[in-house]
Order: sequence, then structure tokens, then C-alpha cells
Amino acid sequence: HGELDQSWTQQLRGNPTMFHRYLISFHWAFSQFTPSSSPYHPQDTREELYNVILLFIGFVIFSSFVGSVTATLTALRNKSQEAAHVFNVYQEYSVINNLSWGLRHSISAFKHQRRQRWKTHRSIVEKDVVYLRDLPEHLALKLHCEIFGGRLARHPLFHEILQWFPDTMQEMCHCCTNEEMFELGNDVFATGTRAEKMIFVGSGMFNYSIFGHHEFCKKRNNVPLQRATDMQNAMVKGISFGNGEWLCEASLWLEYSHKGVLTSIAHSCAVLVDVLRWHAAVRKEPRLLRFLQTYAAMFVDRSDALDVGNDCDLLGLRIDIQWTAEMVLDAAQGRMAPGPSPGWQRPS
Repeated sequence: HGELDQSWTQQLRGNPTMFHRYLISFHWAFSQFTPSSSPYHPQDTREELYNVILLFIGFVIFSSFVGSVTATLTALRNKSQEAAHVFNVYQEYSVINNLSWGLRHSISAFKHQRRQRWKTHRSIVEKDVVYLRDLPEHLALKLHCEIFGGRLARHPLFHEILQWFPDTMQEMCHCCTNEEMFELGNDVFATGTRAEKMIFVGSGMFNYSIFGHHEFCKKRNNVPLQRATDMQNAMVKGISFGNGEWLCEASLWLEYSHKGVLTSIAHSCAVLVDVLRWHAAVRKEPRLLRFLQTYAAMFVDRSDALDVGNDCDLLGLRIDIQWTAEMVLDAAQGRMAPGPSPGWQRPS
């Protein structure tokens, strides 16, 4: 502060306590950052300069705080208005089409439950990440290989492709594979639709039912379905698929339509392999194509031996994939032309 005889402290008369002095100092400091006033003012040039500097800093901080609060409130108001507009359009639609009150209530209850689960179990997929949308091709290729490569490699066939043909596997991950989120009650596919994707479960839980009644079933405790009786029970009661499992492998080798419904019974994530793009990718590597043709023939032969009828969605669950992959790889290795490239050698 300034000289002892020209200082704001001279306004403190009666020798106040330390607590009183602290309150006065806090009040003065707080008034520099807000529109409030203080009865204590600078008494000389140095105190005046110090006060002006604090006022400038306080103005910047206070303006930033007010702007931040205003922007937040505006965003919340816009979001609320958008939600209200969407709901009003739905209400108008329901009135125009004379929807029953029971159906309206069921739809509203479902939407409310979905919002609550979305808040507590939300996951993020690549399409939600704006920061990754303008990546160059070589970085996007590496990104997709790291994200999807390990998930696909859980299947023995894709594991061997990753080991022997890493370039083709990269193209599969980049061009043929994508990740999608499914909220509770959403269908991945329905009865009668064409099978065009192989499905790998990333997280959550899905239920497959042959009759399409969305019947929830108990998890099968990771016991593989390798008996015809198990398959028949699964077709009647439904079967759950969890993290690391797959289905619809037959779509890679056969043309068929789904005989059941796959429904998300939790907030779930699935990795989908597009069949047509996958075929285009593997045709670029002749040696891999010969190997896959042999694998496909053995897959179909063993499928016919299992006599599963027309339901192909669950074929991969009953066939011993590990055994089939090993047999086909040995056969493919024997069929190759002399002098194979090092990339085809079996890893030790």
C-alpha cells in the first residue's frame, strides 16, 4: 500500500480483529471481479494503478464467465426446443393416423427407457468421432486394422488370414468392416431379409430367435452348440450371443435369407463384415482365393452332414471351425504351386 498517512488502511478505525480485516479484504477483492461495490478505495497513485490492473483482469474473467454461462444455457435451450419439436411432430402424426392410446403409451415408454439406458450405457463408434473424419487413407487403414483386426481374428479362419495375408486382412478391415451400435430392442436383421453380413459381437448381448417373437433366453454359459439336439432347442427357444462370438458365417459361402430374428437385448455393439465387399477383397489374392474355395467346400459339406435344414444363420456354431481351418490350410498348402512366397509359410 501507499504511504502510511495516505492509505486505504487508514479507513480502518478502532483496531479491528484479524477476521474482520480478512472479510474486508475478501469483499474488496470480490468486488473487482463483479459489479458489486466496496467502501474502500485507493488513496495514492500506486494503489490506484494496482486497482486499475485488477479491474481490467476482473473484467476479462467476469466477461468470459458470463459468456460461458450464456452459451451453455443457449445450447440447452436449443436442445430442449429441438426435442419438443420432434415430440410435437410425433404427436401430430399420431393424431392424424388415429393411433390408439395404448400404442402411444408403449412408444413413449420405450423411448423414455431407451434414453435412460443411453445415458448410462453409451458407447462410442467411429462415426461419432468427428475428429477422425478427415484422416488420410493410410492412417484410416491403420486405424481400422487396429480396431477390427483383433476382433475378426477371434475366428480361426480370419486369424490365419491375418497371419498369412496381412495386406488382404488390412483391406478387409478398411473396406469391408464397420461397427454399429444397437439399443435395447433393436433388430439387427429380420426373418426373410437377405443375409449380406457376417456378425461379430463386440459388447452387450444379442438374442437369435427362429420364430421372431423376441423371446429372451438364458445365456448358454459359453457351451458351444455341437449337437443336433442343441441346435433344435436353440431354434425353438432362442440363443444369446455375447462378446467375442459370431454368427451368419454361412453368408460368406452361401446365398440365403435369414430364417430368424437377431435382436439386441442390451445396449450392444456389433462388427459387421459386408459379404460383397469381402468377396471383392479376397479375389485380389489368387492364393488366398484357392484356399477359401477349399474351405468353403468343406464348410458346405460338413453343413450338409449336420442336416440343419434351411436355417443357415447358426451353422458356424455347430461346425468345429478350428478343425476345419486346420484341415483346409494343410490341403491348401499342398495344392500351391512350387516356390511359395514367404508370406504363405505357416508361422512357427
